Amino acid sequence: MLHTSRLETDTVTFGVGLDGALALPGQVIEIADPLRSQRSAGGRVKAVSETGHVILDREVQALCGDYLTLMLPDAQIQRVEIESAHGAEVTPCRTLLQTPVCGAAWTIQPAAEVRQLYRVVSVSESHDGTSFTITATRHAPEKFALVDNAAATDKTDQAYVPIAAPSALRLEA
Repeated sequence: MLHTSRLETDTVTFGVGLDGALALPGQVIEIADPLRSQRSAGGRVKAVSETGHVILDREVQALCGDYLTLMLPDAQIQRVEIESAHGAEVTPCRTLLQTPVCGAAWTIQPAAEVRQLYRVVSVSESHDGTSFTITATRHAPEKFALVDNAAATDKTDQAYVPIAAPSALRLEA
């Protein structure tokens, strides 16, 4: 209990589209928060070319070795290494298990980025049935090893990127 109360202190609530219906209470999920990573990390698939290039709904800055995660038509999630990215077109290193449909969710994760894990607490549907609100708490799987090994906790959070102070500010009266 001590490790849980020290490591799992963050609670988030966010809105998602219809694919949010797939999240279930108790499920552990990764969250790509653009406010914490200081970059847009996801969106929707615009198209997939005959050659397997995935065209996204916006231009991205991704490098060879970064990861593209896609929701497939059967609701599976596939994570694939990126071979190249130019503008909104991303080329995966290997063939996808299935061709994503237009509008499927995607995220891009830099190879060096560690995403935070959260455990879904609740999923609630909007009144019109077109969106969902998910509430989740931080999940720290390392707590089990800490208990098993009677180790002390070092509360570090590697997913937060330090935010630079604003530089060009002017105050006018």
